[in-house]
Order: sequence, then C-alpha cells, then structure tokens
Amino acid sequence: MNLTVTSEPKVVLEYTRPILIPIFEALEVAAPKAHRIITENGWGNSPQLFSHIVRADAKLTLDGKYCALATHENTIRVVNMNDVAMEGLSTSFDKINLKILKGTTLPPAATDARRFFYQHELWEENDAPLIGSLVVLWHCNLEGSGLQLDLVCPKNTADWYWQEKIPHPAEWPLQTHTGPQADDNFDDLLKPDVDKKKKPN
Repeated sequence: MNLTVTSEPKVVLEYTRPILIPIFEALEVAAPKAHRIITENGWGNSPQLFSHIVRADAKLTLDGKYCALATHENTIRVVNMNDVAMEGLSTSFDKINLKILKGTTLPPAATDARRFFYQHELWEENDAPLIGSLVVLWHCNLEGSGLQLDLVCPKNTADWYWQEKIPHPAEWPLQTHTGPQADDNFDDLLKPDVDKKKKPN
C-alpha cells in the first residue's frame, strides 16, 4: 500500500498495527520495570535515567520479536532494531522508518540525522509525498504507569502533518483472516449423524 502524508491517520495506524502492537507491549513492560530497578538500587529517579532504562529494556525485548499478522499479509514479520547511540529505538516497517521517542509532542530536530529523518519530500505539483518516516511517541509517569503512545507523521524539523493516538493492544478491533473456503457440505458434517442411524426392521 502506498501511503502518503495525506492518507487518513487511522488508515496508516491500521496498516502499521503489526509493529505498533509489539512496540506498545514492550514499553508497557519496560516502564514499570525501569522504576522497579531504580527503586531497588536506591538510585534517584530522574527522567533521563528512567527513559534510558526503558529504552534499553524495550530494545532487548523488541529485537527479533514476531509482529502480529495483519489481514493484508501472508507471512509473519520479525522486528529488527537498529543500532543507535544511547539505546535509541529505531526500526522499519514496509520501507517506513520508525523512531520511538519519549514525549507528548514531536521534539524539534537537533541533529542533522534527525532533521533528515523528519523531512519528507517536497510537494511536487498536486502529489503528496509517500510516507517515509513515522515517529512513535511514548509518555508515562516516573512510576511507569499511565503509558500512552501516539503515532506522528513528521513534516519538517519542527512541525508534523498529524498525530494519532495508538490504541492499547487490547483495544484494537479483532481482525478476521480469510481461510480456506468451506465445502458446500461442511455444515452437514456438524449436524448430528441422524441419517446414518440404522432404521429399525
């Protein structure tokens, strides 16, 4: 599917569901775990330390993890995390690069690499550029509770096209997979075997 920056956010959200679910699940485990590690060691719980531990644990969990199978896919995908300094979280899905960042809004690009990641192709005539990058924003309190995630389509170094809340994995609507078509007589197999009973003489 060719998604552009003008595609409906919910369409993009649904399309990237297979990788968003494991990302949400990894962060949901990592956040309270980070708080527990900090508390057990008697460390001061700063936002920087908390975020670093969350990232480190989520990266370990995500790398090599199977994605959920989407309705449009026939094969199961595997999450491959990129090597980024300071345990940064970066991966890709269907030629769309994803970064997982902490915050409630898209942080301004402070490096050339981030500026390049945010910048979509310039508009050409009446065509909107294909989505080449997305950002998953996560935020919670320092105890690891109240986790929320958003999917953001960046526009340039400090602006974005849209921001859409990512549902909790348990809140996604159930997907139906089209399996082999049943035989015309399949219903008959589920009925009690009355006709085959011997008739009394």
